[in-house]
Amino acid sequence: MASELVEKTVQIKAQANAVWAMLTNPEKVCQWMAGARVESTWQVGSPIRFSFELDGHTYRDGGTILEFEPERTLRYSHWSALSGLPESPEMHSLMSFRLHPGEGGTRLSLTHEHPATAPPEMAKHSNYFWGVALHVLKEIAEE
Repeated sequence: MASELVEKTVQIKAQANAVWAMLTNPEKVCQWMAGARVESTWQVGSPIRFSFELDGHTYRDGGTILEFEPERTLRYSHWSALSGLPESPEMHSLMSFRLHPGEGGTRLSLTHEHPATAPPEMAKHSNYFWGVALHVLKEIAEE
């Protein structure tokens, strides 16, 4: 079974440093990522943790920072409590955010690669979630 891949790109009328802050500043992440709190030292090999409330339940997701190049690339593994999959490295998705600075702003590209064992609904949910979340990120970054 092949993994499911969700890809999104958004053009943001903001400099790369402002877009980067949207991805790595915990207060800013919370604003565009449906209230999720992020914790990380942002060092390659270190954990990244997300906590959020949904329908009266607290969820804690996590993964590992795989690549961290300021204002260019953020890549991490990610396990979601909502996936219904057991927490183990082979059940982690791969998240990649790539910034492409240019005249008039920054293009932000996202890929979310689900593990082959993930239920197909996860990719559908991710496709919807990232479409909304990146729109909100863009609005806030452009303020």
